[in-house]
Amino acid sequence: MKDEKSTRIGYIDYAKAVAIFLVVLGHTNDPYTPGKAWLYMDVCYAFHMPLFFLLSGFFIRPKENYDAASWGNFFRKNLFTLIFPYFLWGIIFMPFSFGGIARLAYGSWIQLKLLHTVSALWFLPTLFLGRCYCEGVFHFSRKMKISPSICAAVSMVVFTAAAFLLPHHNQMGKQMGNFWEYDIAFFAAAMMFAGYLLRPFLDYLAHAAWWKTAFFALVCGAIFAAGFFAERPSLVPGVNNSMLMCNAEYGPWYYCLLNAVSGSLTVVALAILVYQCFPDRQVILFTGANTLGIFLLHKNVVYALKDFCAARNFVPADLWTGLAITIPAFILSLLAVRGILGFCPELFGKRTSVKRRVE
Repeated sequence: MKDEKSTRIGYIDYAKAVAIFLVVLGHTNDPYTPGKAWLYMDVCYAFHMPLFFLLSGFFIRPKENYDAASWGNFFRKNLFTLIFPYFLWGIIFMPFSFGGIARLAYGSWIQLKLLHTVSALWFLPTLFLGRCYCEGVFHFSRKMKISPSICAAVSMVVFTAAAFLLPHHNQMGKQMGNFWEYDIAFFAAAMMFAGYLLRPFLDYLAHAAWWKTAFFALVCGAIFAAGFFAERPSLVPGVNNSMLMCNAEYGPWYYCLLNAVSGSLTVVALAILVYQCFPDRQVILFTGANTLGIFLLHKNVVYALKDFCAARNFVPADLWTGLAITIPAFILSLLAVRGILGFCPELFGKRTSVKRRVE
């Protein structure tokens, strides 16, 4: 499944393309109201953000030696690909003020909401911290001569507990949240460790007979459906009984973990299955390789289309009308990303000197 001419993995790009489509779909009903949203919205919010962190974990590779040079390379890469776009696009979209810069630097979802910039930007510093946590664990494993897989498995449990037990300060009335959502980054890191540990098995599925992948997708989908429909009657706005990851609202931990993991694995398994049946579809591969650009641009496109539709008395009321906004917003965002990459890929944390591929 791996193109010899590229470092990209086809089925992972397929999964990332599905994940970013779910993000766009999830913003057609904004602000999201758990338990009061349409069924497809609650399904999206049950796992679509943990899915991104799980996919990020697929690319974790513990280094043989953690020295000053390796840490310097790690920080240079991640600051450029995550934190630079965070500040750049946060400033582009916000009403400028020096106080606003301070809110942006604080980086919590609540601060971004109050700043009236794109609140979804919370994901970038959270992903950055999650990667830092993971690298720190693997540095520890090398120093103590412990298997990275054992350290990852133990850390996954510890970090999950920390994510649920840490104070969140996520009440809108207090206008705070935590700096760079460091508490949510523990949950993000736990999902990354899960992705790291599951990657060998999923690579096996990518080369296995299609029916094995289909069976795995069916099992994961059934588990997700059972957990989701068991929890949904209890989803009540404002009492932390939902999966609103950006604000550390997880609901009961057992439903949160069950739905996040099973829903994410269902998408990955289906992506493998589609890739096995229809490999190397260039549009999907390009989408999966450029999810950050779509992530940064789509929300304002969605809002513009919603305003356009509302002026004509067309308001999304179910999945099909939601798709009527999602699909054109997704296509327009993708075209905008393609255009920007042609003259300034740095805006999306990509370097000009690196040959860009669709694969």
